[in-house]
Amino acid sequence: MITKFCAGLLLMLIFLGPSLAEQTAPSSSPSGARYLLLDEKEISIAAQKLTEAAANGYHVVAVAPKMKDGFASGVSIILEGNEKGSSAREYLLLDNRSDGLSGRVDDALIKGYRLVTRGGFEHKSHDFGRDFAETFIPSLIEQATHSRYHVSTIDHTKYDVHTAYLVMERGDSRSAPICGYYLINPGQTAVLENMVAGKNRIVAAEGSLWVMETCAASFESDATAPGPVTIRSLPLSGKQEKDQNQLSRALADGFQVSCAAGPHLTLEKGGSLVPPREYQIVSNRSASSLQKLLNSSGQFRLIPGSLWVKLNVWGTEKLFVLLENNPDQAIAYRYQVLQSDVSKDIQYDLNRAAEQGFTVKDLVRDGMGMTVVLEAPR
Repeated sequence: MITKFCAGLLLMLIFLGPSLAEQTAPSSSPSGARYLLLDEKEISIAAQKLTEAAANGYHVVAVAPKMKDGFASGVSIILEGNEKGSSAREYLLLDNRSDGLSGRVDDALIKGYRLVTRGGFEHKSHDFGRDFAETFIPSLIEQATHSRYHVSTIDHTKYDVHTAYLVMERGDSRSAPICGYYLINPGQTAVLENMVAGKNRIVAAEGSLWVMETCAASFESDATAPGPVTIRSLPLSGKQEKDQNQLSRALADGFQVSCAAGPHLTLEKGGSLVPPREYQIVSNRSASSLQKLLNSSGQFRLIPGSLWVKLNVWGTEKLFVLLENNPDQAIAYRYQVLQSDVSKDIQYDLNRAAEQGFTVKDLVRDGMGMTVVLEAPR
């Protein structure tokens, strides 16, 4: 039994040690570069570099938790250079480890901060030190009093550590709608139904961290006064035909997609999303194949925030995105899908694509590495 614990301790040290693939991008991008990538295992370092990047004229365009061995371990953030003459933005990376997350969010709102879309994520780790210290003796006793075929009854999952994080931004407050944020249980969307004013949606849905945003003004660029709406949450399963059928039934009931947070869609009925739109779920296992599908989608356009990855029982992964066809949209778009487990490569490719007119639309970080979808007018 002691040998097993020593081996576990060795594996823990290997797990915590940095690898070549985890080397992060430098804290400053090449002079004049449009995009900067932060890919950090330590959240505190990510927060520091985020502050530095904002001071150097960058703003956040995409956030994704950094996955390793099924655990969220760090964060990846893509920033874009501010337009000439625009004011600098400020950022907070809040966590729930001190006096609770809700109170800290309320304080940030008073100061003019707003949550970055899909800027909430969970960081799941394991307290190996406590686990080893508190279960070592019970494990020895259990092994001594039972046969070697005995299945241990010690619950090691209670030493898992779940930390919630929110990335909040403060810019030109005059152009931002007045919003509030509420941490809700997964799937708890009944509180959104029959809202009388404003726009309401799920803006983050990572693990047990779900964040609901309610705003007094419309998110849309038009000035149409929003009327009473009904909100429905539609979680996607990764079974493409089943998900497409569920979405089609919701559309037949008068709903349309108002927001995507990975596989969690917020649907709205009775709001300002007119005329009716079509939606198509697209998926493939490779970035290159997904890119071909996106570029053959005609007038359909990617919904930002809809990129997600499903891991199946055989350990392989599949990329999913949601496309929308808006009848009022006259422009067709083309796409690039970049994928790498080396952040410096992604940053170089992002800026090369930017020179060709592409802009970042979505980001996900998983076992395959980092996947970024970029868009440009045809």
